[in-house]
Amino acid sequence: MDIKTLMITAAALSIAASVVFGVAYGTRKTYPGFGFWTAAVFLNALGAVLFVVRTTPPSWVNLVVSNTLLVAAFVLLYRGMLVFRGRKVSYLMELGVMASFVALISYTSLDPRGTNARIPAYALYVGLLTLATARATLVQRPAYFGSNDRMLAIWMCVIGAFSLVRAVYVLAFQPEAYPFTLDIGVHRYVILLQIISMLVIVMTLRSMNAQRLEHDLQAAREALQQDIAQRRLVEAELDQHRHRLEALVQERTLALEASKLAAEKASKLLIESINSIDQGFTVFDEEDRLLICNETYRRTYETSRDLLVPGTRFEDILRQGIARGQYPSAMNDIEGWLKERLQQHREAHGQQIEQRLDDGRWLLITEQRTPSGYIAGNRIDITERKQVEIELENHRNHLQELVEERTAEAIRAKEAAEAANRAKSTFLTNISHELRTPMHAILSFGGLGLQKSSGDKVPVDKLHAYFEHIVDSASRLMVLINDLLDLSKLEAGKTSFEMRPGDPGQIIDEAVREVDILLRQKKIRLEKQAMPSGVLLECDPFKIGQVMRNVLSNAIKFSPAGSPIRISLVDAGAVIELEVEDRGPGIPEAERKKIFGRFARGSSQGLAPGLGLRLALLTEVVASHGGTVEVASGSDGGSRFRVRPPKT
Repeated sequence: MDIKTLMITAAALSIAASVVFGVAYGTRKTYPGFGFWTAAVFLNALGAVLFVVRTTPPSWVNLVVSNTLLVAAFVLLYRGMLVFRGRKVSYLMELGVMASFVALISYTSLDPRGTNARIPAYALYVGLLTLATARATLVQRPAYFGSNDRMLAIWMCVIGAFSLVRAVYVLAFQPEAYPFTLDIGVHRYVILLQIISMLVIVMTLRSMNAQRLEHDLQAAREALQQDIAQRRLVEAELDQHRHRLEALVQERTLALEASKLAAEKASKLLIESINSIDQGFTVFDEEDRLLICNETYRRTYETSRDLLVPGTRFEDILRQGIARGQYPSAMNDIEGWLKERLQQHREAHGQQIEQRLDDGRWLLITEQRTPSGYIAGNRIDITERKQVEIELENHRNHLQELVEERTAEAIRAKEAAEAANRAKSTFLTNISHELRTPMHAILSFGGLGLQKSSGDKVPVDKLHAYFEHIVDSASRLMVLINDLLDLSKLEAGKTSFEMRPGDPGQIIDEAVREVDILLRQKKIRLEKQAMPSGVLLECDPFKIGQVMRNVLSNAIKFSPAGSPIRISLVDAGAVIELEVEDRGPGIPEAERKKIFGRFARGSSQGLAPGLGLRLALLTEVVASHGGTVEVASGSDGGSRFRVRPPKT
């Protein structure tokens, strides 16, 4: 058989194979990848036909197109096997392979008789693609496949090996004018190998598709049998459930009948119990319709007895009762009263409502909404209690009149006392001014006499002592008069304050300097704790200085000689706490409030000098600043005075 006949036979078989694949793809169930195989067989048939019609020497177009179609057939065969095995491959692989092959075959076909480059290129691509297809056939191979796919893989390996050997042979020996003038028998084997390969591919691929169909059919058959068995089990369970449900329905029917009898009995008992209550009792449902009421309730609202039947709306009962004059308090504003009563009823939370009826009786109404939305209510007759309340109200009104009368008398007495107090203040002011002028003269002459008596020419020591006593007495008298004058000014509201920011530490230091001579006379130690910096008072610094001098003088006066006095300054938020603590006899707790009154003296003062004005004076000054003064027992005995003026 010559080469031409072999080529025609190969083309015919390829065409027949493509027809078989096309019919199978269009009429039978196929799996993913079968369509690529059909396209591969069709391209192989086209390539074979182009080989048959090739001229000698062949044209460049025939060479490029025929070889490209054959290589494309092997590419599609490879992709179909990958898809058939469930793997995904990018189309870029096929495009890259085909683009490189078309470029290479186009270049090597420029000389139609130059086969030494074209044949190795074709054989190399075919060999690599067939070997890749063989590997894809064996990878991820299902266990239910027979030996057909193995046979296909072996045959692909044979084709691949043969193609690679052919490429190496041509590249190594480079025969001249091959295949036109040398070794025609080699081409017969090549064409024969191609014919056999196509038959093997067709039979194997169709067999693999059939095996997979048979496996899926068997799996579907087994699944169907399992479904049938499962359905029979379900039907048996349904029969059991149906019998159980019938028994349960019968049981529930008997229980329902028993419950119905029990409910009727309970309802009868409830009605009897409600009717035995000596208070009016009623229940309205969630739509505000009367559900039940007892006989006491009907007797209570005798005017509306005919309306008190189950199903009547509460609003209708009220409106009809108003129309019949049952609610006297509703007559002045019917709609307003009705709106308020309905709101109280619908917002029932146990509140108590008093209601007067047309026959003069008073009722105490208590209503409560139940968790299910019903409204239960009580009506208690409180007529007797209401009459007692009215009598009590009359007595209370009479008592109120007496209280107002006594209050008016007390106000008149208070005004008289205030007038007397003002007269006293006026008197103190006048007498203070009358005493101040001669007191200045005493101080001036006493100071002059003290100065003269200190000279060398007047050796009389007794004269010096007299003048010294005159000055001391006059000074104490001036202090008392100044205290009286300051207190009277505060009471009369004539004291002016020069308010400005003041440094409490500086105020304390100035007060300490002014009483330093008193501290040295009694050898009293002054203990000052650390003072906070940057804290200012909104005050009259001179007045607050007077307060601190009075507190310190008071502490020195009652402290034993040689004892300490502690001064501290604490930032207490909105106020500053100025504390002075001594070791004196202390102040009993019962006297701590009254010592701040005018002319008040504590029991511990004994015969100590003073009129009891300084504490009253400093209290008034601190109060005018918006602060407070307190006294307590010291940590080691004695007293602790705490002055709290506000900060800036």
